[in-house]
Amino acid sequence: MLPTNGTESESGDAREKRTRHCDTADLEAAVRRKILASPYVELRRMGCEYRNGVLTLRGRVTSYYLKQLAQTLAMQMEGVQMVNNRLVVAEVAVDRTDGAA
Repeated sequence: MLPTNGTESESGDAREKRTRHCDTADLEAAVRRKILASPYVELRRMGCEYRNGVLTLRGRVTSYYLKQLAQTLAMQMEGVQMVNNRLVVAEVAVDRTDGAA
């Protein structure tokens, strides 16, 4: 092993950080593409963030089925080791003022 003055390590660290950033952005973009391919419009409004193998899902959906579907789609992605499903299930407000007495 050749002695180094630390420069190689620093440039290697910087390169690794840049690669990790690209990998993170690439994975988040791949998840968004997969979600956009879903016929469920609600899923298209959710957000995601990837860090250290964990993909966090955020947003609102109207059923536990959609929450589970989003998690299942996310787990299918290469590089995702765990999904932190922070999607909130909230009922859609129904307008009950339809004029009926």
